[in-house]
Amino acid sequence: MKILVVDDDLFNRTMLSDMLASFGSCDTAESGAQAITLFEQALAAGEPYCLVTLDVVMPGISGMDVLKKLRELEAAQSFTPATIIMITSAGDADTILTSFDARCDSYLTKPVTRQALFDKLAFLGLAADGRERK
Repeated sequence: MKILVVDDDLFNRTMLSDMLASFGSCDTAESGAQAITLFEQALAAGEPYCLVTLDVVMPGISGMDVLKKLRELEAAQSFTPATIIMITSAGDADTILTSFDARCDSYLTKPVTRQALFDKLAFLGLAADGRERK
């Protein structure tokens, strides 16, 4: 599985990519602009991302705006949509509803634990039982 981890915080990027490494190859982006560029490049190469974890609050382009752009890019090229999990420190209803309105697949609240992430992947059908693949 091809994975893109997007977060402006180095610690969060590293932690998530380390947790997801057993599920596939992980690329990371520290900004919304970089995420859009990597996503476009993957689509152009015919190797789209299967999973994207996307921080909601980032400087420059917000995670919500990145989400909308990624969905537009997929639609324009008729690719199967990536599973996009929004990562937020604000678990308020408005943030969650806005994320789903922008067509995310799910969300996790920071701090993200290994078990919460694996359970979410299982729920989304990306892991058989919520446990790390060997």
